[in-house]
Amino acid sequence: MFRSLAALCLVAAPLLTAFAADEPVATEFVSKEGKFKATFPTKPETTEAKPKGGFAVTTTTAIPKPGQVFTVTYFDLPIDIPADKAKETLVALAGGIKGKTLSDKEVAVGKDKLPGRDAVYELPNAHIRQLMILDGKRIYQVIVGGPTKEDVTSKAADKFVDSFQVTK
Repeated sequence: MFRSLAALCLVAAPLLTAFAADEPVATEFVSKEGKFKATFPTKPETTEAKPKGGFAVTTTTAIPKPGQVFTVTYFDLPIDIPADKAKETLVALAGGIKGKTLSDKEVAVGKDKLPGRDAVYELPNAHIRQLMILDGKRIYQVIVGGPTKEDVTSKAADKFVDSFQVTK
């Protein structure tokens, strides 16, 4: 009986290792240039773009499974936004999302209590959760996207959004 059990373990071990390898591994990502850190559900990749007539946008993205996306994007506005204009600036920037707003609240982010907005949107074929933060002239967007509202309000989504920190 022990020989059969040992033989089963020898056969099953590589299979269990293969299944474990398919599990996403959370990765803390630190951007010195972007001055932020966040824990992504899988290893992220960073891209930079500068649209014609626009400003440079840097995006760090992880896709743990098809249909899900975890992203931190940042860009700098041409001027510092005064504290008394933070709320209206964030509202105006969020106005570009074309979809039904399911929730939207003001938040203070990090030890510096940076102004932010945490919102959930329903689009025709997806849901988006967006935490937008203003730090002087820098705008950060922490985004979780998925097919359902539950995808963007799950414990995994909360963990990602809550892990975001502006660094100096």
